[in-house]
Amino acid sequence: MISSKLINDFEKRKKIFISLYPVILLPFAFYFLRLNFFYNDFRFNLFFYFIFFILLFIVPSLYKFTEKLFLTLWIFYTSVTVAGTFLIFLAGGYTAPGVFWISVIPLMGVALLGESGGLIGMSYTILTVVIFHFIPTPISYIPKELLNPVSYQSERTLNLNLFILFNLVFTFIYYKLEKKSRNELIIQKNKIENLLKVLFHDIANPALNIQLQSHKLIKQMPLENNGALNSIMTSSKHINQILESVRSLKAFEDGKSVILYEWFSIDEAINSAIDSVKDKLSEKNILIELDFDKSPYKIYGNQALFTHQVLINILTNSIKFSAENKKIFISTKFQNDVCSLKISDQGIGIPPEILKNLFSDNYQTSRKGLKGEIGTGYGMSLVQFFIENFSGKLEITSKDISHFPENSGTEINISLKAKSN
Repeated sequence: MISSKLINDFEKRKKIFISLYPVILLPFAFYFLRLNFFYNDFRFNLFFYFIFFILLFIVPSLYKFTEKLFLTLWIFYTSVTVAGTFLIFLAGGYTAPGVFWISVIPLMGVALLGESGGLIGMSYTILTVVIFHFIPTPISYIPKELLNPVSYQSERTLNLNLFILFNLVFTFIYYKLEKKSRNELIIQKNKIENLLKVLFHDIANPALNIQLQSHKLIKQMPLENNGALNSIMTSSKHINQILESVRSLKAFEDGKSVILYEWFSIDEAINSAIDSVKDKLSEKNILIELDFDKSPYKIYGNQALFTHQVLINILTNSIKFSAENKKIFISTKFQNDVCSLKISDQGIGIPPEILKNLFSDNYQTSRKGLKGEIGTGYGMSLVQFFIENFSGKLEITSKDISHFPENSGTEINISLKAKSN
């Protein structure tokens, strides 16, 4: 499934490409014609004809007949950049009257290809300057008119005026497109906000009602019918859990819920979290081994959020993906004003492809537990969100059972700001 973010970026790059294609192409065409008909230099036309073939035929054909927009953009950007810098090299390289045109390379990269294009554009520009500086253009390559100081100055003035004009037009078009893109994102965001309101208000209440009514019916109906009702109640409960997770995360991200920071005992938070999941532990006969640092200290954050949004989410996952009669190990260590919390289990571990995308919005990481337990898919996002807001650090390592059948499991390390009592 393609994410909305990727679709938005695709549409944005497409509009930018269509609008800036002629703007970028015109200066290159102008200087090529000037080299031919003003300076009467035809020596390198075979190379330029090849570039024009790419720009005027290959690029439009790729754009029209394939969906590989970013490949098209890379070919277009690379072709224009190489041809443009070669024209500057023929005019004298580092001392060319239009050497400042190479500063356009990163600008084009950002506009056409985004962040990666800008970084590559800057690298290419630096490399070009170094090459121009250390490899002077052979005198035989430079049109003889440019060796005359008066002609050189005239050409430099023309280059400067065209450079300013190009930047003004390029910046204006890019600004208008960015503004339009921002407005479209605002509209899309408002639509999503309205959809979330429907989810939170129009779906949450009926789902809760189904859960409550199912619970009543279970008490009234014969035992043989309870299985279906239990399934209905579990499903409606799961819907409410998902909605509550999304609501909670969004409220904090939007600043509608404020985190009240405090110094608290991590031992108390851990014991409280264990008490909250004791029924799940009993179902699978899973034991928890504790190894608390005996030093008197407290950690910084919010005890309720740390207990319910961090610890319970982590413990629930460990239980869900652990077989019966396994263990979960929890240890704390205080050193240099930092509390290190380690939670490790003997579960089936996390497959590498899920582990590397665990916090990605564009990847489905939710899995059923060993007994068919269903997750919301937001648990670890909440863990990461609150750890970062507590100025902490989260690290997850895991040995997937398919690769480590004898010692599979997941280890979570959390570092938090702490102080001595």
